[in-house]
Amino acid sequence: MTRDEIPNLTPEQYAYCTAFWDEHDIVSVGLYARPLLKRGTLNFPSDTGGPNWGGPSYNPASGLFVVNLQNTATFRAAGPAGDGFRPLPAPGRSPPRAARPAAEGPIQQAGFQYRVDADTVLPCTPTPWGELVAVDVNRGEIAWRSTLGMTEALGEKGLRTGARNLGGNIQTAGGLVFIGATNDRRLRAFDASTGRELWAGVLESNGLGAPITYLGRNGRQYVAIVSPGGAAVGGRHVADTLQAFALPQP
Repeated sequence: MTRDEIPNLTPEQYAYCTAFWDEHDIVSVGLYARPLLKRGTLNFPSDTGGPNWGGPSYNPASGLFVVNLQNTATFRAAGPAGDGFRPLPAPGRSPPRAARPAAEGPIQQAGFQYRVDADTVLPCTPTPWGELVAVDVNRGEIAWRSTLGMTEALGEKGLRTGARNLGGNIQTAGGLVFIGATNDRRLRAFDASTGRELWAGVLESNGLGAPITYLGRNGRQYVAIVSPGGAAVGGRHVADTLQAFALPQP
C-alpha cells in the first residue's frame, strides 16, 4: 500500500488517515516482516486475515472453492521487535484500539482507522475491505471476486466499500453461496457461477458462524444462521438469536 491509496470516503477520514501516515512515516512491509525502529509499518494481511477461521466451501461438481477475506492491515508503531508474543501491545508500542464509545459524547480516534460514530469504523486501507472469492481448483485460477459487505452509515458511498468479516459460507446444489460474516449485520446470497450478489437479509447482529440449509416439513428449503455479533470485526449489536429464511417456492 502507498499513501496515495488511502481512501477519501469523507474529508474527515482522509485528513485523519493521511496525517496518521505522515506522523508515523508508515511503510507497507512484506508478510511476517519485523517492526522497524524508526518507521511505522503496515502488515498485510492483518492479524485477523485475509481468510480466517470462518471456513471456506467447496463444490466438487463445479470445482469452485469459495472463501471470504479481509483487505485490511495491522499497524505497528516504530520501535524494537520485542521479545515474542504479547496479548497486548507493550508500553510505547502500537497505540491501543479505540475504546468502543458511548452512543453520545466525543469520539476518540486511535490507530490506522477512522471512527465516524459509535457504530462505524473506516479502515484507512483501500477498499474493498471485504471480498468473497471463488477459486476454480481445476484450472488453478480465480473464477471471480465479489465485494462483500457495505458501510451503511456512508449511504450511497458505502454500498461498495466491502466490510470487515469473520465467518464461513456454504454452497448449495442449486448454485447459490450463502454467507453472513460481515459487520453490517447481513446474510447474503451470491450466484455461485458469477459472484453476483442476489439477495441480502438483515440480521439482529453479525452472523459470525457458517449458515446451514435444510428442508422443512412443509417441503420448503430454509437457510439459518446464528447471529451473536461483536468480535474482532466490530459492531455494537449483540444478540443470542438463530434466524431462518425460507427460499422462494419453485
